[in-house]
Amino acid sequence: MTLSFDELVSPRLLDVPDYQRGYAWEAEHLREFWEDLDLIEPGRRHYTGTVVLRDRGGSLLDQEREVPLEHFDVVDGQQRLTTCALLLDRVYDHLEALHDGDVPGARRRLLTAVIDGVRRPKLQLGADLQEYWQRVILDGKPQVNGPVLAAQRRLSQAAEFVEDRLAEARTQHADDDSVYCTWLRRLAGKVTSALQFTLYVVDNDSDVGVIFETLNQRGKDLTELEKTKNYLLYLAHLLDDGPRQQLAAAINDSWRTIFANLGSAQLGPAHEDQLLRAHWLATQNPRQREWEQIRSVKKQFDRSKYREDKPLLLKEVTAYAYSLKEASAAYRDIVTDSPDSFAAYGADAADVRKRSRQLRQAGVVLIFAPLLIAARLRFPADGKAYGSVVDLCERYSVRVFLINERRSNAGSTRLYSLAFQLHGDGNLPMALAGLLERIRFFAGDEQTEAELRDPRRNWYAKPGHKYFLYQYELHLLGGAAPLYGFEHFTRGEFRASTTEHVLPQTPTSKCWRVFSAENRALYTNCLGNLVLTNDNSVYSNYCFIRKRDGITAPDGKTTPCYRTSVLKQEQELATVDEWTPTQVRQRQDRLAQWAMKRWELGPDQPLTTIAALAVTGEEDPDDDTDTDPMLAGNPEDDIG
Repeated sequence: MTLSFDELVSPRLLDVPDYQRGYAWEAEHLREFWEDLDLIEPGRRHYTGTVVLRDRGGSLLDQEREVPLEHFDVVDGQQRLTTCALLLDRVYDHLEALHDGDVPGARRRLLTAVIDGVRRPKLQLGADLQEYWQRVILDGKPQVNGPVLAAQRRLSQAAEFVEDRLAEARTQHADDDSVYCTWLRRLAGKVTSALQFTLYVVDNDSDVGVIFETLNQRGKDLTELEKTKNYLLYLAHLLDDGPRQQLAAAINDSWRTIFANLGSAQLGPAHEDQLLRAHWLATQNPRQREWEQIRSVKKQFDRSKYREDKPLLLKEVTAYAYSLKEASAAYRDIVTDSPDSFAAYGADAADVRKRSRQLRQAGVVLIFAPLLIAARLRFPADGKAYGSVVDLCERYSVRVFLINERRSNAGSTRLYSLAFQLHGDGNLPMALAGLLERIRFFAGDEQTEAELRDPRRNWYAKPGHKYFLYQYELHLLGGAAPLYGFEHFTRGEFRASTTEHVLPQTPTSKCWRVFSAENRALYTNCLGNLVLTNDNSVYSNYCFIRKRDGITAPDGKTTPCYRTSVLKQEQELATVDEWTPTQVRQRQDRLAQWAMKRWELGPDQPLTTIAALAVTGEEDPDDDTDTDPMLAGNPEDDIG
């Protein structure tokens, strides 16, 4: 049932059990609560949360009012109830100072009761807070040592916050006590009548445990996505009944689908917040440094701007909720692989799934999420258009991050601007031209080929070297189906042993003396010396000839070797007579030549085609930092 604060508190005594955490609201919670009160219009109600009570059985007589009061424990909702009681106490103090004769009755009905001859607050906090709550906060008695517990400090800060707001209002009405008195009465009325609580009552301790676990999640904070839903539902309550129900249904339906999409891929809370941010950058504001999570949502959909334009509220919030719902499917398909992904692309779905899989395997994904969300929202049925964006993102990932080892947010500012622009105007050629420009800026052909051919680069230390070699394997297969998927080389029991150093990392046999100490330092971890394998432990530090041809055991079986491997790149090594510095360099040059073709960019386009991007040839100011929340501590490790 839904009750006002007056209806909830008047007939009850409420005790916060000792097992509950203490008062926890900080300045941000108090500001939001005050803003909620400030924006409640006359005659309107505002849903403010859930209260769960446990019936302690029986009743106690309020001897002052001579009425029985039912006795309950507060299982959930103590933060709002405590703040409401504190605010009313201070408002009544100010009204009493103005000689408002109605205050004593209201205070006795809502805040205090006389039980067994002792006056007590109708809301009692836990044992470690109750004395401080009653004597210091409500009765205004000084405490010599000041607040000791964190919850006591927060109570004092809440009291100071309320006093400051009331003092500001008093200053505004300094010349007219009657106007200030009217303002105080309206504020008290908002707390007692306009705020609405959903009340649940449980009868036994087992129910208390289940509900407390569900509602409080052991103190776990809500995700930004959950906070956004709650805020949008609050906005819906600003509407009249019909539109309110319409908008609330749209929001609930959208979030039901969002959580279903993320849940079907087992994507946790970190991905919820990444989805919210990526969608915001693509559809609302591409300036990453202005993203402030739920605060950005509240600024964009500011409650005050809808006071005089309720149809606009319905239109904008419905559109945002629907767009985020659609983006959740796009985000799911960006970070996970499913046979059902991209079904709307029909005959192009398989190709789009392949390209998306390659982007994930390349290792850097989330920096492209806003752009891919924008492309999916703009081209929900055009697989070729979406696939062209994915393809360039994969080339970007390989050339910029894998080969040239730029920071993981290189180009993020421009990428997010491209996403926002594509979502706004649907100009696909402009978006592709912008992607190409950024790739060339960070990883032009000359620079990229030089990196590929340089034996001084430690490719073994590159997280993406297996992706590079796996793509080479697919090239050698010439379209034939591989025996092993990419995950075979990166996950599970083979993860640490599927990269073979032809020249061993610790060459002990005399046969390796063809490499001087200087050569070993130069070539051991270079690209030309690495190959994917299933037999790393068998090859050990043996000579090249044994790795190439194996040895025949007494039973006539030959040990695993390059010549008999099922991997084409090992078979290719079997055509080499010896392994020398020259062979390493020649193989590295072949791999470089192939890579430049595999991840080519095509001919340069005139800068006039991307003039709207304001390309200056200079690196984006925040492309040389690691501060992008999309990439710092992101869940990419979960998606492979």
